[in-house]
Amino acid sequence: MAIQIDTGVPIPRRAGPRAKSESLLAILSLEVGQSFFVPENAANMSGKTGYAKALTGRIFTLRPREENGISGTRVWRIE
Repeated sequence: MAIQIDTGVPIPRRAGPRAKSESLLAILSLEVGQSFFVPENAANMSGKTGYAKALTGRIFTLRPREENGISGTRVWRIE
């Protein structure tokens, strides 16, 4: 099988914790004692809270939950 070389295929945007997603922006705006729920898995949110901690030194905790019949994660700022 030969490998085909292509020209002009656009490079997709990078996804990941450095992308300024809506949930990352929410994490960065939390005050101590505040929380929010998102329909994202805990592993995905764990990376975002780790990135936010590295940027700001703030401490967060998260728990997988089901709210109103929707599976997701609730994120709290604890320090």
